[in-house]
Amino acid sequence: MHLFVIAVILIILGILFLSLIPLASQNSIRISDKVVIFPHESYTVPYSGGSEVLFSYNFSNPIKVYGYPSGATITNDSMVYVICFFSSSPGNFTLYNGNNISSTVYFTLYEAYGLALDIEYMFVISPILIVAGIVLILYSKLIKR
Repeated sequence: MHLFVIAVILIILGILFLSLIPLASQNSIRISDKVVIFPHESYTVPYSGGSEVLFSYNFSNPIKVYGYPSGATITNDSMVYVICFFSSSPGNFTLYNGNNISSTVYFTLYEAYGLALDIEYMFVISPILIVAGIVLILYSKLIKR
């Protein structure tokens, strides 16, 4: 009987966590833009502190991006470049075009604060709780037999 009660509690928690996911968008900032950076010029994109920062971009001609911490996670698939890190203080991304021709840059800056980060973790944990609850219900039924 105790396993059944624990299983029901796990399922309810999993469903509750899933219901909180729409609140994540209320605690985040998203900026998307397209800029043309002329040869040997730069463009600055500010970001706030106390948040998870995700900056993705692509370009018509290669550019260099500065202003992120050395511990940032950087990935690319040769089309879209992504920089991700936790920022404790405000800063700026500097997009620099070192080419002799202009470069068009499309970028998206996403910043997630406090509750949004917690909800992201809940999104991962909630299916685990629901599945664990179902497994416990099945296990408790098998034990009764």
